[in-house]
Amino acid sequence: DEGEGDSDADSFDEDVTTAAGGHRHRRRRHTKKWHITKTLKRVSNVKMVNRLNSSEDAVAFAKVLFDTVNRDSEVLDQILRKGDFQRVLSAEPDLVDSTFELFDINHDGEVTVEEAEASLKSIYKERKALAVSLVDARTIMDKLDQVLSVVAGIIAVFIWLVIFSVDISSLFVTFSAIFLSFTFVFGGTAQRFFEGIIFVFLIHPFDLGDRVTVNNSTWYNVEVMNLLFTVFKSWDGRLIYMSNASLSGATIVNVRRSDPMYEDLEFYVEFSTPTEVLLKFKEALRVFFRENSLDWFPDFDFEIGQLRKDRNLILLWLWPRHRENWQDGGKRYAARTRLMLFVKKTFETLNIKYSLPTQPVQLSSAQGMNAPTLTLDPPRTLHFGPSEVEKGRGE
Repeated sequence: DEGEGDSDADSFDEDVTTAAGGHRHRRRRHTKKWHITKTLKRVSNVKMVNRLNSSEDAVAFAKVLFDTVNRDSEVLDQILRKGDFQRVLSAEPDLVDSTFELFDINHDGEVTVEEAEASLKSIYKERKALAVSLVDARTIMDKLDQVLSVVAGIIAVFIWLVIFSVDISSLFVTFSAIFLSFTFVFGGTAQRFFEGIIFVFLIHPFDLGDRVTVNNSTWYNVEVMNLLFTVFKSWDGRLIYMSNASLSGATIVNVRRSDPMYEDLEFYVEFSTPTEVLLKFKEALRVFFRENSLDWFPDFDFEIGQLRKDRNLILLWLWPRHRENWQDGGKRYAARTRLMLFVKKTFETLNIKYSLPTQPVQLSSAQGMNAPTLTLDPPRTLHFGPSEVEKGRGE
C-alpha cells in the first residue's frame, strides 16, 4: 500500500533525525516489517536512501536499523544473527544471505553495532563516489555531443547543397584547402582528442574518486576526468594534470577495483633469538588478528626469510591481509599503525632485539706501520685523534 509506505518513510525520517541528534529513536507501538524489509532491500542492493548526506547520517541510520532488527530478537544482546535477518526478511528470503554478508564484515556469523556502522559508512562513501562519477560522465558526454553536433552540422550543410543542386566541386576544393591548413595547426589536438575518447570510453581504467598509482608513482586520487586530460590529487594536496594520451600507455594500478590487499612487512631480530620466542611471537600475532577481525583477516603468512650468522640477523617476513583494499588510505594506515605498535610492544615483552654484529676496525699510521685491530660495539662510537693513534702505535 503506497499510503502506508509513505507514512512509514515519514516515521523513519523522524527516527533518523532523533538518532542523529544524539537521542535514542522513539519506539513504535507496532513492528513495521514492511518498512524494515524495504530498508534492508535497499541496503542489500547497495542503494542508500537519499536522505543520507554524510557519514554521520550513515552511522545514525545504522543504529536505527540495528535497534529495529534487534528489537524482536530471540536473544536479548547487542548482536544480530542470521535468524534475525530471516525473521524480518521473511517476505524476501532471497535477500537474507546477501544482506547478512554485507553486514557480517569478519564472517564470524554475528553482526555487532560496530560492523553495522562500518558497513553503512562504506556504502555511503561508495554511493557518493558513484554519484560524482555519474555527474562527471554526463559532463564528458555533453562535450562529446557538442563536438559531434558540429561535425553533423557540417555534413548536413553539404547534403542540403547537393539536394538543391548546388555545384559543390569548387566549394569542396576550397574546404579541402582549409581543412589541410587546419590539420597542420590542430592535427595534434585532434589526435589527442580521439585517443582521449578511446581512453575514457573503451579502456576506462578508473572513475572519479578512485585511488590509483601511475607508473608505480605515489598514490593519487582521481579528481577530474575530461576527454583530453585527467586531474589527480596527491596526498599532500597537489593537483597533477596528465593528458589521456600519455595515460593510455602508462601502467595504472586501481586500488578501488582491487581485492582485499596485503601488507608486506619485514623485521630483523638477533640470530641468537630462541625458536620458542619466535613461536610465541607468531602466536601473539594470531591472537591480535583474531581480536582485530574488523580490520584484518585471521589468516596470515609468517616466514623466516634469511638466517645470517655473519650479520647476526634473522629476517622475518609478515604478510597480513586487510579486510578491504587500500581505497580508504586513512583506514589502512590506522590499522597498520596499530599492528606496528603491537609488534613493538610484543618485542619488548619477549625481549626480542637486534643489533649489528661486532665490526673490526683497522688503524694505520701515516708511515705505513700496522696498528692494532680494534673491535667496536655497535651502540658506541669511538673517535681517535692524533694522541690516541700515537698511543696505539706505542703499545
